[in-house]
Amino acid sequence: MNDEFLYQLREEPGPQFTKDLRRRLNQTLPTRPGQDGKAGISMNRHSIAKRMTLGFAVLILVFALTLAVSPTVRAAFSTITKTIIMKGMTVWVSNDLPAVKGESETYSLLWTPISPADLAANYPDLVAKLPTWAPPGYVLQERAAMFGDMIYVIPDQVLLEWKNKFGGIIQLRIAKGSCPNGPFWESGAERSDCEYMLGMNVSSDSPPEVIMIHERSAILVPDYQYLMDLSDPIQEWNPFRVKYDNRDPQASFLIWEADGMRYEIAAKSWMLSKEDLIRFAESIP
Repeated sequence: MNDEFLYQLREEPGPQFTKDLRRRLNQTLPTRPGQDGKAGISMNRHSIAKRMTLGFAVLILVFALTLAVSPTVRAAFSTITKTIIMKGMTVWVSNDLPAVKGESETYSLLWTPISPADLAANYPDLVAKLPTWAPPGYVLQERAAMFGDMIYVIPDQVLLEWKNKFGGIIQLRIAKGSCPNGPFWESGAERSDCEYMLGMNVSSDSPPEVIMIHERSAILVPDYQYLMDLSDPIQEWNPFRVKYDNRDPQASFLIWEADGMRYEIAAKSWMLSKEDLIRFAESIP
């Protein structure tokens, strides 16, 4: 396995650094592609954004970004028993993976709150139709989120959330597809047409499963919590925050790509079944 990227990870920049960087970029670059007719500048900015995205989003899990360079996790990679590769998604299954739980943040993505109604009205090309079915008792929340790269600030992904009165939660994240034409790594090299790679390392105690969603392959990871925190107040510089746990028997994570978009469902509930999760996913038009 070519694991060179694991040794090239860098720490996230601090909030003051990224705040100053964003201000300087906004002073010199247009905020939208093609603004002022400066196509060359827009293309350069997109190239910068793509490189930044590749650098910051090698692994989907914030705790993986933090721990992948440690001897413990490197040892876990030596015990890999299975690898699942699907376009820009790669899952490694290990016999000996440390339990990791907590909260973290990254300044490579910024989020802004928005209601589902305003989201559908103002960004119709960004959001697919809402699921037509949700498990009984789950209600779509008014606090949704738009996410954008800290360099290329136009939002390119959204997050919607359903909750029930027992504390159960389902989050649906919709973003641009990662690799439209095949795996991120091809013959030991990165594909030039990939925006980013999504990678995760999971325990063989709760192995992932490849299932079908609308005749498209999807990866379902049980006991795997990856929930975003939308409860924080809005600040001038609001980072991407996440709660994670790779040993949560109430949690599950489902990911697939369709029609150039990537769909992620993160759920946590003691009463949510695998069948409910699949039905929820399949109700997305």
